[in-house]
Amino acid sequence: MIFDDIRNLLDRQFNRLSALEKELMYCVAINREPVSFLEVQKDLVIELSPTELLETFASLGRRSLIKKTTGGFTQQPVVMEYITEQLIEQICQEIITAKIDLFKSHPLIKAQAKDYVRDTQSRLILNPIAKRLLSSFESQRSLENQLNLILTSLRGKAAGETGYAAGNVINLLRQIHTDLSGWDFSNLTVREAYLPMQIYIK
Repeated sequence: MIFDDIRNLLDRQFNRLSALEKELMYCVAINREPVSFLEVQKDLVIELSPTELLETFASLGRRSLIKKTTGGFTQQPVVMEYITEQLIEQICQEIITAKIDLFKSHPLIKAQAKDYVRDTQSRLILNPIAKRLLSSFESQRSLENQLNLILTSLRGKAAGETGYAAGNVINLLRQIHTDLSGWDFSNLTVREAYLPMQIYIK
């Protein structure tokens, strides 16, 4: 009952947030650790002035959804868990429908993060998304075809339009153990793709 009450409260809080406030909430949750102002500014696909970003963080802070520490901005564990679940649900729905938005604006994992942070991102974000998608599609091949359809829609577009989508596709394909050697990633902007082993990508 206590958990349900907290979730209902977070639902109400989250649904009142602006699109930009939600963007920042997702960004902080994905980083898992306190994140600096400059890093958040760098991570966002949309361009914001420092004033806009500070005002948005201040608004979230007044709602107790974001807290400032000596290391940067972070969230209470229960808030981070809730936002992560929202992220997973939204990403899965976007991939199923091939109507991507959040999938473009945020990386599912960060390739240059510390190993233990990236491992946590893989375990708590990437892996649950992969599992849910595999259960939603008839087969792994069907999921791969859907991801390839998304790649095709991104090909040749400007980096600002595609964001993190191509990198997210690569990370998802690796998560479901797809052989990438025959895939074509030409004319794509690839950001935050984690390729620890030498993989031939056309």
